[in-house]
Amino acid sequence: MTWCEASSESVDGEHDDEQRQIFLNEATYDQSTGILLQKGKRSLLESDSIPWKTDLASFLIQRAQSNFELANYFYWFLKLETHEGTPSAPEIKAMFEHVLKRFMTVLERGSETQQIWRADLLNQTKFVKKLHAMLRSVQADSSKRVRKIEILRSLLRTDGASLLRFPRPLPFPMNPNFLIASIDANSATLFKSTTQPALLSLVSPEKHVYRVIFKIGDDLRQDQLVLQMIRLMDVVLKKEMFDLQLTPYNVLAASCRHGFIQFVEGVPLASTKQEGSILTFLQRRAPSPKDPLGIQKRVLDTYIRSCAGYCVITYLLGVGDRHMENIMLTPEGQLFHIDFSFILGNDPKPMAPEVRLTKAMVEAMGGPKTQMFYDFWKICVTAFLSLRRHANLFLTLLSLVHDAGIHDIARDPIKACDFVKERFSLDQTDEKAVNRFASRLTDSVKAIVPEVMERIHTVMQYMRN
Repeated sequence: MTWCEASSESVDGEHDDEQRQIFLNEATYDQSTGILLQKGKRSLLESDSIPWKTDLASFLIQRAQSNFELANYFYWFLKLETHEGTPSAPEIKAMFEHVLKRFMTVLERGSETQQIWRADLLNQTKFVKKLHAMLRSVQADSSKRVRKIEILRSLLRTDGASLLRFPRPLPFPMNPNFLIASIDANSATLFKSTTQPALLSLVSPEKHVYRVIFKIGDDLRQDQLVLQMIRLMDVVLKKEMFDLQLTPYNVLAASCRHGFIQFVEGVPLASTKQEGSILTFLQRRAPSPKDPLGIQKRVLDTYIRSCAGYCVITYLLGVGDRHMENIMLTPEGQLFHIDFSFILGNDPKPMAPEVRLTKAMVEAMGGPKTQMFYDFWKICVTAFLSLRRHANLFLTLLSLVHDAGIHDIARDPIKACDFVKERFSLDQTDEKAVNRFASRLTDSVKAIVPEVMERIHTVMQYMRN
C-alpha cells in the first residue's frame, strides 16, 4: 500500500496510529515532499507507549543516517525547536535538545560520510549565525535604504569570505543539494518593506546561482508549512499524471524570527496593469501570432493550469489576505501565490471571497465564453476531485502539526481540521462538492457568474459520461 492509497482509505478524520505509521514509512522517503514531519507532533516524540517498533525520534534519526537531505531538514527542525527564541515549555525544549544531541552523537560515531555530514551541519549553523549578525548590523544603521544596500554590499565584499571559510563548499540549509562557494556582493539588495529583507545570490563552485531572501523579524513557520502542503498536493497530482505547473518554492525557518525563502523571478499581478493587463503582459513575453490570443501555446497552457491549481489549493487551505501584490506571474506563464500569513479562513478583510479569481485573470484566458476558459474549469474540477480523494493525507498532516506553533492552527487545532474537511465537502457527493467550490470561486467575479455556472454544468455533464 502506498501513502497515497493510505490517504484515500479513510476520509472521516480518524487518524489512527496505523495510518500514521503508513504515512511516516512511505512519505518520509519521498524527496519531493521535503521532510513533512519537520514540525511533527510533539506528543509522538514524548510518548513512551507508541505501538510501533520504535518512537518517532528514533525513526527519524534512523532514516536521516542514510540520506543527507533528510538529515539536513531534521537537523534544522531540531535547531528551530531548541532555539532560545522559540516559545516552548522548558520540558519540551529539553526533550528536543536531547533528541538533537542523540542525532549528532549518532553521526559523530558513524561512518566517515556521516562525520562529514555532521561537520557540514555545524558549519551551516555558523554560516547562518554570521549572516544573521551581518544583516542585523545593516538593519541597525540609521541610513536610508539605498545607503544600507551599499553597506551590505561592502560587508559582503570585505567579510563575505569569512562567512564561508570552510574546508569544502557548504550545502545550503534550505536546499542541501546546492553547494555554496560564495555570495555575489554586487547583486545583493534590500527589499522595500518594514523589515527590509535581503535578496542574496548564492554562487556554487560551478558558478550556478541560487537566489534567496533572508528575512529577519518574521516568523516563517506558517509559510513553510503551507509550502510543504502545496508540495505534497503537487506530488499527489503528479502521481495521477496531472501537472498543474505549481511553484512550491522552498522556505526554511531557522528560528521563529528569521529564515530563508527561495526567490522566484516574477512580477505581482498588480504590476501587469502598467502594461495594460495580464493578457498584454503574456503577449509581450511570449508572442506567437499563430497561437490563440497571440500567446505561445505552452505559456498560455501553463498560465491556465497554474491559475486553476492555485484557485483550488488556496480554497482548500483557506488562504486569506489575497490581493494583486501577493499573486505573482512569471514570463513563462506560471501564476503562483506568496505570503501565507493568513490561512484556514482567517483574513484581515471582512467578507473576503474564499477564492481570488479576478476578471483580468479570466480575460487572460480569452474571457468566460472561450475554449480556454472551459479548459480552466475542467482542470479546476479534476484537481479538486483528485485532491479530495486524498483528503485524509492532508488531514493527517494537519493532525501531526497541531502543536507546532503554527499560529492559525495552534489557536484551535480541532477547528483547523474541521475547516479543511468542510472545504473538501466530505459529506457530499462529488457533484455537490464541485458545485459548492464553484459557487465560492465565482464570488470574485460576479460579472461572469452566468457564463461560469454554464461551464460548470457542462463540465459535470462531461464527467458523468
